[in-house]
Amino acid sequence: MWRSLIRPSCRRARNPSLISTRTLAPQVCHASTSLPAHPDAPKGPHPKISGPALLIVALTGVGVAATWKTHVEQRQREEHQALQAAEEAAKKAAEKVAQVAKEEQSKLAQKAKEAKAKVIQATEKVVQSTQKAAQQAVEKTREEVVHVKETVVHKAQQATEATGKAVQKAKEQVSDAVKKVTHKAEAVVPAAAHKLPSAAASLSLSPLPDDTTVVFVLGGPGAGKGTQCANLVRDYGFVHLSAGDLLRAEQNRSGSEYGELINSYIKEGQIVPMEITIALLHKAMKEAHSSRFLVDGFPRKMDQALKFEEEVCEGKFILYFECPEEEMLKRLLKRGETSGRVDDNIESIKKRFQTFKDTSFPVIEHYEAKGKVKTVSCLKSVEDVYADTKKVIDELVG
Repeated sequence: MWRSLIRPSCRRARNPSLISTRTLAPQVCHASTSLPAHPDAPKGPHPKISGPALLIVALTGVGVAATWKTHVEQRQREEHQALQAAEEAAKKAAEKVAQVAKEEQSKLAQKAKEAKAKVIQATEKVVQSTQKAAQQAVEKTREEVVHVKETVVHKAQQATEATGKAVQKAKEQVSDAVKKVTHKAEAVVPAAAHKLPSAAASLSLSPLPDDTTVVFVLGGPGAGKGTQCANLVRDYGFVHLSAGDLLRAEQNRSGSEYGELINSYIKEGQIVPMEITIALLHKAMKEAHSSRFLVDGFPRKMDQALKFEEEVCEGKFILYFECPEEEMLKRLLKRGETSGRVDDNIESIKKRFQTFKDTSFPVIEHYEAKGKVKTVSCLKSVEDVYADTKKVIDELVG
């Protein structure tokens, strides 16, 4: 029987699944040698094994191998189960952590909401406190303002009363001074008036050449007559004669018998007697040795115009610089800061305005009726006013 099992021709043809010991032995030996040795197994070379023992060993190795394989597979299954369990535990732990984090986040959000509400509440309290303090400060300031206002009003009333008294006193002093000046002028004018014919005769009002051209330049005080006349002198060769400048020069001339009389008239804003003005103009024209004259600020009255044309020569036309009183007043007050003129003060200026209206307008109307008035507005710039003035003069000299 044993031999039938190990014979080479053992039923291989009839049952190929059976394995011979010769074929199986190396595999079993290999399997047995690859298995770990038992701790108590003797060391050294393996003893020679007979055929039946080898078959037993082979069968035993196959069993061991199967057992080991089963053990390994069992270990793999356990490891796989352990891995799955670990993954499941990790997943649960992650879910737990996420849940805890979500709960913590919710708690933090709630705390932040509560903190925000507290901050808002505290801010509202601060705002209310600030508003209350500001309201109290405003009320206190209002009370202080009312108190200061009452104090200022009281002091202003006191100052007004004091000013009223001072003004009344000044008026009385001015009234007394005017009476004194009037009395003095009344004494001086008659004494000087009887000398005028002889004075005029002594200046020898001889006729001027026939080609003499005279342009009368009129305008209210501060209209800018002097500035425009200076431009015409520069560009057209006119001789500029200012009646006012001549009178002031005569007033300041040492030894002049009419200086005091002229001073009195100028201070009062009145027109100096025409005999003196005409005589001074005639003298200046004779000494200028020219045929073109701009007579600035003359004639101021109709009798002056008629007397001048009778005694000296006829004027070509009146160059009238038109300017509102408000503008002229502003200019004169500005000029008075540096001019040193006695008539550049508010009282004299107003008198001069009134005198110009009362006496010079009739002269302008008289010449306008004869078509001999050229009007130039002075509300423009100095350059624009001169451009309009040049158009008028170009018609004369052209």
